[in-house]
Amino acid sequence: MAEIKRVTIDLSEDEVRYILHSLNEFKAQCHQQIDEDEDSDLAPMLADDIMQARLVHEKVLKHSIPVFGEGISDPVSYETL
Repeated sequence: MAEIKRVTIDLSEDEVRYILHSLNEFKAQCHQQIDEDEDSDLAPMLADDIMQARLVHEKVLKHSIPVFGEGISDPVSYETL
């Protein structure tokens, strides 16, 4: 059985916002690629990427809300990043 390794890091509010925003952007790009060519051989891999990004997003958000508050999930603009 493979050993599961983990990393723990300290992040500022701005860093968490950047990570959450980047994950949302990545998911949107994957959705767009799937929408443009649903029959592509890449569609299953992109769907898996979306699922994995969603899981990471949820985990970061779950651990960030108690520290930074509900506002951490508010949409951000490029000017505020």
